[in-house]
Amino acid sequence: MVRDEWRATGAKDMPWALALGVPPAVNLVAALPFPKNVSEGEYVGALLGEPLELVKCDKNELLVPASSEIVLEGAFLLEELGMEGPFGDFLGLMSDGDAHEQPLFRVDKITNRDDAILPISVPGRITDEWVCTRGFEW
Repeated sequence: MVRDEWRATGAKDMPWALALGVPPAVNLVAALPFPKNVSEGEYVGALLGEPLELVKCDKNELLVPASSEIVLEGAFLLEELGMEGPFGDFLGLMSDGDAHEQPLFRVDKITNRDDAILPISVPGRITDEWVCTRGFEW
């Protein structure tokens, strides 16, 4: 919805920010299908029992959680595409050959806390199932 609104203005880029290492409630709410008149930020605040503290990005007017470990800022390029995929998921299922052109993002600035923690998930097939099948032997 937001991309379509920006494209309708004739803009070439759309301001963009990615906050990593945010409160778990933020990740949960980001994956929920809210109607367009419901504020995800206010919903997070309702879950936490207090408003989610936000700060303005350095390069644009977007707001990100103040407790973010790492913030990438830049632009969502409305007219440029690049190949993306294939990817694996956390169950080990691979979508070989499933690649599509998707919009590109440009990163203009990265900010981080001292000793920032980068939360990651490594999807794909398990490389060694020995521990899963036999357990630890001490």
